Amino acid sequence: MSINNAKVYEAVEKAFPDPAFGTEVSALTRDIIKISNKWLEETPNNGKSRRELRKDLTIHLKERLVFDDPSKPYYMPSFIWVMLAQAVISFIVRYIINNYS
Repeated sequence: MSINNAKVYEAVEKAFPDPAFGTEVSALTRDIIKISNKWLEETPNNGKSRRELRKDLTIHLKERLVFDDPSKPYYMPSFIWVMLAQAVISFIVRYIINNYS
């Protein structure tokens, strides 16, 4: 099952309307969706609960997303951005697991 990108972007924009980080949040959302789509295709849920699936996907994303790489479009040298990025990851993971698993 493929993730509906438009619906995820719309949900993220509603949850994180701050224009100060809009570009970075969009870039991060794009990468999260791409990685999550691949994860959904490759990982059987094997009867796991939604909580377990959220934990697995969050770990998978955090292993693949690099926040301290200046070449990434969502890079920002700020602890505030890291906190916001973690909130965005948690929100998107919950949305994806609740709607696509």
